[in-house]
This record gives sequence, structure tokens and C-alpha cells, in this order.
Amino acid sequence: VRAECVEIQGRYGTSGMGVPSVITAVAVGGAFLQGHVLAVDSSKGSATWDDQEILTDFPSIFEVDGLVRATFGSEGEHIDPGLKLMRLRSIEVELPLGIKLVVNRWPD
Repeated sequence: VRAECVEIQGRYGTSGMGVPSVITAVAVGGAFLQGHVLAVDSSKGSATWDDQEILTDFPSIFEVDGLVRATFGSEGEHIDPGLKLMRLRSIEVELPLGIKLVVNRWPD
């Protein structure tokens, strides 16, 4: 997604379980984040804000007032119903302009 003030980019690949064509990482940036970049890599289990690792503890919260609120925990539901019997480890992000992002990390 490329708009005047919002940029969202995804990387596709194969899951740890061998499933092809899944989103393995997503990055969000642009003027609406004042030049900052949030990146989440579901396959590596990492999240960064301007290349600095965030959400390293489970559960945890990362917040920059007015820009981002991200939580890493077990609340919510699996995006893929086929994984519903596996432990949920999800990052939920609230961004300006009402943009919300949910990333389920692959099970260990």
C-alpha cells in the first residue's frame, strides 16, 4: 500500500510449517508516523521501531504517544482458523488514521 502519507509493505514466503505464500513480515511507515517505521517479522518473532527491537517480553506493550500502541500477548484469535488449536502469540497494533494491524506469530 502506498498512499500520500501511509506506506505498508509485506514480504511473502513459506511458513515454518512449509505453507507457501504466507506473509512473513510487514513494515509500516510514512508521514503519518512522522518518518518512523514499525516492522514485524512473524517468522523470526521480532518487532522493531526504527530498527530498535521492541516487544521482546511476553506479554509486553510498546507505546509512543499519538503514534503507535502495540501489544504482544495471547489475547484475541488466530487469523488462520487452521491454527486455532495452537498457542496464540499475537501482536496487535493501533496506528494513527484508525489503522489497525494484527500479526499472529508462528507457533514455536
